[in-house]
Amino acid sequence: MALTHSGSMMGTPLYMAPEQWRDARKVDHRADVYSLGCVIYEMVCGRLPFTPSSFGDLVAAHMTQRRRSRAATSRACRPS
Repeated sequence: MALTHSGSMMGTPLYMAPEQWRDARKVDHRADVYSLGCVIYEMVCGRLPFTPSSFGDLVAAHMTQRRRSRAATSRACRPS
């Protein structure tokens, strides 16, 4: 009995790296670094890096949105 299928997508969508969305077979250690960055962002800011209204918007955000500057991230993480 196999638990996963070769080439199938695995991961939590809110933390998945863009390359996981494109082709699950080409994922390497950098996807883990990306996911860890999402977790650290959430820990520091108290919210996820992307908060889309739908699953499709979530995929698009991870695939197309650019990295914020350090100053922009600092402003976004300030408590209100």
